[in-house]
Amino acid sequence: MNPVRDVVVVGGGAVGVCCAYFLWRDGHAVTLVERGDGSDGASHGNAGMLVPSHVVPLAAPGVIGQGLRWLFKPDSPLYIRPRLDGELFRWLWRFRASCTEAHVCRSVPVLRDLMLASVDLFRDLAQLDGVEVDLHENGILMPYETEAGKRHAVKHAATLRAAGLQVDVLDGRDLGELEPALRTPAIGAAYFRQDCHVDPSSFVRTLAAYLRAHGVEMLSSTEVAGFDRRGDRIHAVRTRDQLLATRSVVLAAGAFTQPLGAAVGVRVPVQPGKGYSVTLPRGSCGLRIPLLLHEAGVTVTPMSDQLRFTGGLELVGLDRSIKPRRVAAILRQVTAYLPETDTEAIVAATHRDPNAVAPAMWTGFRPCSPDGLPIIGKAPGLTNLTLATGHGMLGLALAPITGKLVAHLVSGEPTPIGVTALDPARFA
Repeated sequence: MNPVRDVVVVGGGAVGVCCAYFLWRDGHAVTLVERGDGSDGASHGNAGMLVPSHVVPLAAPGVIGQGLRWLFKPDSPLYIRPRLDGELFRWLWRFRASCTEAHVCRSVPVLRDLMLASVDLFRDLAQLDGVEVDLHENGILMPYETEAGKRHAVKHAATLRAAGLQVDVLDGRDLGELEPALRTPAIGAAYFRQDCHVDPSSFVRTLAAYLRAHGVEMLSSTEVAGFDRRGDRIHAVRTRDQLLATRSVVLAAGAFTQPLGAAVGVRVPVQPGKGYSVTLPRGSCGLRIPLLLHEAGVTVTPMSDQLRFTGGLELVGLDRSIKPRRVAAILRQVTAYLPETDTEAIVAATHRDPNAVAPAMWTGFRPCSPDGLPIIGKAPGLTNLTLATGHGMLGLALAPITGKLVAHLVSGEPTPIGVTALDPARFA
């Protein structure tokens, strides 16, 4: 007889494994279903940054105008491939409507509370036996090279301080003293003291192993083929090999949540935001504090004996191809700040053959909501389906608090943080 699971979690990235952990911790019998082997999703190749500094949502005033200026530049930080796609048009229309000062004012305290709570939970998870969080609480630097960059940093710092967050604006001399590894053209920087960074791949992999060792059923390389829906409930999750009877379902499948939601009659307005990263040996680089090169749309994160460079947000559908110009644009920015980093070989190899240096290069999809806020809550019309998606570039950073909120929602308990602004019904 097919056993009835308490909860089936669909998705094995950072959000999915955190949902599974907090549900298991609350006493639920959990099965986690992951379409891949858990080694190549958006949780693995990202910058690994935990960023209370990122309290302004992607949907903000000025983004539309900047996006239009970048529209026909495939190597720009933001690129939208023009195509006939009804879901993309609807997403862009909602995004445009959200790019207001009023939306930003409403969103800042929501994202602040989520971010700070998530950092606290990362500290708790780091205490679990065998879970490798590799948490570094050194802050993050956002250098700027121009007066326009300085104005942006000063304005952003004021927004963060008004929200009760800790940020300093440094001149060039103070920047050099704080991070001597920089050989920088920057004239100053914003220093976000409460930001942190982790090794994302290690975190997801070891938390999944911890769950497996404690009896959570982990089904990898298992694709969900559909659902058994009757009325306002899902009674089972169908894979290609079996039927998983369940009392509750959590959809935490990142950019793939949209087609899964459609399969059960739920519209989930997320678009896959494609990003790139390149991971190289650190060599002699002594960088200690991660960098947000805002003016170039590139980040640099020290991870153990490696450096990871990330950048780009492309709305190009589920196209995983690697664009040589995108990789070269990311690495060009790096040499200005860390000239000892050897990037020439990888740029040349990429132009010869985009697949030639696959171990160092990665691309993946972030699930972007049209208002820049996560989508966490009960799916409209279904009493036992909980959505946990739409985190954009903040999926890793918000994974623990998302997992905790989902566990409360599934159990029917009050959440520790208000979730009204995150309710999927806001898009109905």
